[in-house]
Amino acid sequence: MGIARHRPLPGTCAGQQCLFHRQQGASLVEFAVVLPLLLLLLVGVVYYGYAFVLKTALERATGNAAQLATQTLDPSTGGIDESAVRAVVLSSLEWAPPQAITVGFSGPGAAECGAGAAGGIRVSLDTRSPGVMAFQSVEFLGVVVPPTNPGGMIAEACYGYP
Repeated sequence: MGIARHRPLPGTCAGQQCLFHRQQGASLVEFAVVLPLLLLLLVGVVYYGYAFVLKTALERATGNAAQLATQTLDPSTGGIDESAVRAVVLSSLEWAPPQAITVGFSGPGAAECGAGAAGGIRVSLDTRSPGVMAFQSVEFLGVVVPPTNPGGMIAEACYGYP
């Protein structure tokens, strides 16, 4: 006659078909496990990228201020127009609230600038002030994202005689 074939009972599977049914939900479970980790990684990359943008903007503003200080340096007195230098810093960081920005000046021979410099400028940005950081901290599965705000960024530049 012929070869008798075994037929599976209703509700069961045989061979490759059974393997397919067992694997069907595994990808959904894997996705559910990996998705929060990927989102955590993405938020971290965006947050730290934003912090680097802030630091670069702060350094650029300080460099602009030092350039103006060099241009307005009075050789006879060694003084600079501090109000103009502050205005350059504030206009370079126009997106930040003025109360979050501090501009400091040091005289000739300042330790951070060396002996040949006429002076130095130190600009600090308080990142805890409202309106500076665009992202708020969120707790997710016991992890604070982004991590605690360090509180401030500092950039320094020196100026001298051209």
